[in-house]
Amino acid sequence: MSKTLIAAVAGAVVAFGASGANAQLPEDDLQFFVGGDTAVSIFQDYERPPGASVDDVDFSWSFNGGVRYKYAGVSAGYVDFGELHARAPALRDRVEYRGATLSGHGFLPLNEQLMLDAEAGVLFWQQDVDFTDAIGTFDAEADDASFLAGLGAAYQISPDFPLAVTMRYNRYFKVGDDDRTGHDNDIDRVGVGLRFAF
Repeated sequence: MSKTLIAAVAGAVVAFGASGANAQLPEDDLQFFVGGDTAVSIFQDYERPPGASVDDVDFSWSFNGGVRYKYAGVSAGYVDFGELHARAPALRDRVEYRGATLSGHGFLPLNEQLMLDAEAGVLFWQQDVDFTDAIGTFDAEADDASFLAGLGAAYQISPDFPLAVTMRYNRYFKVGDDDRTGHDNDIDRVGVGLRFAF
């Protein structure tokens, strides 16, 4: 799944930016930005209970802000991944994920309007679990930090106005605590959004 999505992002960037091999950075070397997106979260590695149906894809949203200086930058943000659900005749399992992010970025302009960025950082996550079976109900929560990585592209709609449409893929590694909540999952996230620079 993740290799296919990375290849799709890379292919789109190459297609849009093929004519921009000699492009330069925008006139302002120092640039602040804010943005947000809506996305799909895909929860990996869930151990399916026997006979259960699993809904491991959900709606997600996020916002962030940061600063770019030439080819490098940093950002901080918040992401709500949505929920994972499993259901069987005598079982209900709901797992909710959310957290704050802190990342470093490398930027590569492909032409005057299209820029690629690679991201690596930390997700400070929170996880809530509600589990019910024939024995009883188990509620648990956990919080910790996990590694994240991603690729994205931003296409500035007009050269004269710094609003860009963004497309992004991220992977969040081992989100959750198997000892405390019974769940830890890699999460893939694919989204589109808007970014404003100033």
